[in-house]
Amino acid sequence: AGISGVVTMIATVDDSQIVFATTSSTFSALSAQSDNGVITTAHITAKDGALHLDADYENSSTGDAGNKIVFAAGQVISSKQMLMIESTTSTITPAGTLTLSSGTGIIIFNDLIQQAQYPKPLVIHADNDGANNDGTLTVPSSRTIVSTNSVLTITAYDLDLSGSLDSGTAATNIHGSAATQTIQIGDTSQGG
Repeated sequence: AGISGVVTMIATVDDSQIVFATTSSTFSALSAQSDNGVITTAHITAKDGALHLDADYENSSTGDAGNKIVFAAGQVISSKQMLMIESTTSTITPAGTLTLSSGTGIIIFNDLIQQAQYPKPLVIHADNDGANNDGTLTVPSSRTIVSTNSVLTITAYDLDLSGSLDSGTAATNIHGSAATQTIQIGDTSQGG
């Protein structure tokens, strides 16, 4: 029947990493926190709840070589509820095509920068269930999603874009998750 509830992986011994390798991993909900990186070479799914990846648990680069979240090419990271990805003192790095998908929103706490030698599409779907119109993509202030001259496709019910998006010479496609929905980008102040 499997484990219900949140599976928590904590690898906080200095320089420890969490690695998802070989075959896909499915959890009810997952929180994976490490001292010095999270590496994924296989799909990760949280089928009932949230999914949280934190590659810099102590929020310090002292004594750590990487602190990165690295996604191997072709990965799909998905959750039924919120998807949160963070690496406080480093970056989130896809090495090829990456799909991030969530039913209730995605928060990318740190810079997500596609490796230049692997220019492949980056797909972010923050409202994959289309049921509740609650899937917000959040990019905090001073943070950037960079697809390095690759197509960046975003589907969301709302954008909380205090940071920035950069697809270089490629297209950035932004779609509303609800039928006939529009998303306004830029100054939304009303009146005068």
